[in-house]
Amino acid sequence: MTVDNNGNATLMTTGNNGFTTYEVGKVAPHKLVLTLKDIGRISFSRDLPVEDLRRTFIRHDDRYMEQVLEMRTATHPKSGYLEHTRVIYTKLKDD
Repeated sequence: MTVDNNGNATLMTTGNNGFTTYEVGKVAPHKLVLTLKDIGRISFSRDLPVEDLRRTFIRHDDRYMEQVLEMRTATHPKSGYLEHTRVIYTKLKDD
């Protein structure tokens, strides 16, 4: 992830299945919402049904951060987003 001095964030992800995303957003206090700009798959894979994606990071406090991944595919839903994944991260204590 890269964030410039104005708080504009860019995230590029790559999975071992050949799935890649390019996401952008604006940093806000305790929150970052990224939206899909481009998506791709390796050429010999099946067609990619993901039409849109939104990734939200929320910092709850010094120990907990949450990530919510929502998407719209070719079949679900027709508008808006459907929650795909929700992860809560816990900071380990410093020893």
